[in-house]
Amino acid sequence: MDHNPQQHGRTDTDRSPMHDAQPIEQDDRLHQDDAEALEALIDAEYDLGRVPEALRPRAEHAGRVLGLLETEPGEWARAESEAGLTRRTLAGVGSAAVQVASAHEPELSIDDQEALDAWVMSGYDARRTPTALRTRATQLESIAAIVLDAPHPTPGERSALIERTLAAVQRSEAERADRMTFPPAGPRRTFNMRDLVSLASVAAIAMAVVLPIMGAARHQQQLNMCASNMASVGGAFGAYAFDHADRLPMATAGIGGGVWWNVGTPRESNSANLFNLARHGYAKLGDLACPGNPTASTDLDPASDRDWRAMPQVSYSYRIMFGQTRPSLSEPSRIVLMTDRSPVVPRAAAGESFNPWANSQNHAGRGQHVLFSDGSASFEREAVLANGDNLWLPASFERAIDRATRRTTGLRGVETPESVNDTFVGP
Repeated sequence: MDHNPQQHGRTDTDRSPMHDAQPIEQDDRLHQDDAEALEALIDAEYDLGRVPEALRPRAEHAGRVLGLLETEPGEWARAESEAGLTRRTLAGVGSAAVQVASAHEPELSIDDQEALDAWVMSGYDARRTPTALRTRATQLESIAAIVLDAPHPTPGERSALIERTLAAVQRSEAERADRMTFPPAGPRRTFNMRDLVSLASVAAIAMAVVLPIMGAARHQQQLNMCASNMASVGGAFGAYAFDHADRLPMATAGIGGGVWWNVGTPRESNSANLFNLARHGYAKLGDLACPGNPTASTDLDPASDRDWRAMPQVSYSYRIMFGQTRPSLSEPSRIVLMTDRSPVVPRAAAGESFNPWANSQNHAGRGQHVLFSDGSASFEREAVLANGDNLWLPASFERAIDRATRRTTGLRGVETPESVNDTFVGP
């Protein structure tokens, strides 16, 4: 490359006959100046603008001869701009993908959660959702369609796509094998930046859309399993009452008088009354464990244990059975027997203020299942029933609540329902 006999102090007349008579040994190495310029070009990542000015002409010449430069002189600025844009795009997409992957569980807003629940319950038909949620449900249905309803190729189209892909891979590999590489730069990898950016962008968008939908599907599965538990426990209540003169489960014949939220003390704890169903074989411990309670315990031995060992292990709150009024299963009025775990009792037991209108945390505060004495169960989205009865408080506390602050303190764990129709559950 650019070898000039005059430059190196040699001419054709300087060659002796003895020299001409000897065979010429072929030397495949680059001239030292060209090798230095080529190494500088590789170190600069094939960007002539970053090559030292003294080496730039030789680097450009060597790069174009070897096919390492694809831009024409004068296009360096534009090429650098496009490369920079590609790098920034990849960095942004990579950051978004990491944020999506590292999130514990992306969540929709409360309104979108309700709309998504309504859409799922309506059989994935936004037109059958309540009017107040229909607009949001329609939007979620459209988003899901982008991910789930993409057209599928026919077998013939799929085969043609596979053949074209394999042919493109073979061509790319052949071109890479023919491309010269140099040890100072290490192995040179080539790939299509535009395809990489497109795939990364689609992956990031798909993760952002699909993960909340998967979370909602998992929540719906937990709701279904909890509803199944309610049906099983309802049958257990009926069987127990049939064998015990229509009475509801009680762990002791006393009327209490102690602190009924002391889980683990069977003679006082109200949860021991509910545990009686498992202790006598009317229900399984798994039926008394809500899938939305990660601390629920199913490894206890009903043959030897008489209660759960700590309040977090209790998944369902049972009607407070201590007091002067003890309802039977055949009460004339329809009464509440059991609900998802009360959000009020744990805070009151810890001496903290609580919100009497809060929903159970078994289902992330979206509502709670309620089991009635007639064996039916429903999912209530508010803690106050249609008749105005608060699930978490006795009537005396309901009358004393300051409705302006919607906060109250003062439960001591010794309160009992005022009457058969006064709903009050715990723990």
